[in-house]
Amino acid sequence: MKILVVDDNSGLVRTMGKVLAKAGYEVTQANGFHEALDKASSQKFEILLTDFDMPEGNGIELIKRYREKNRKQKIVALIMTAYPEVELEIAKNPGTVDGFLLKPFLVRELLDMLKRYH
Repeated sequence: MKILVVDDNSGLVRTMGKVLAKAGYEVTQANGFHEALDKASSQKFEILLTDFDMPEGNGIELIKRYREKNRKQKIVALIMTAYPEVELEIAKNPGTVDGFLLKPFLVRELLDMLKRYH
């Protein structure tokens, strides 16, 4: 499965990329909102795993923009966040986010969540 991992923390993106590649995913990494949009315009992904809070835009907006550009494609959209109150933002946008993980999370939690979608 092709997965786009997005976070403004480049160290976290690299680490998650290595972990997910080792687990068998085809991983593309993006360091922030705009880089993710650039990569999403030239590639198709089955999973979008994005941070919620980034300086250039939030993860929900990124998911919406990806889906607008790729209307015919089904994508699983997952949010990572350190802020539990993001559930309220997700609730305000029904049907946008398929799941979320609270940071810090265990690798097993991430892999278990991803397994639910393939």
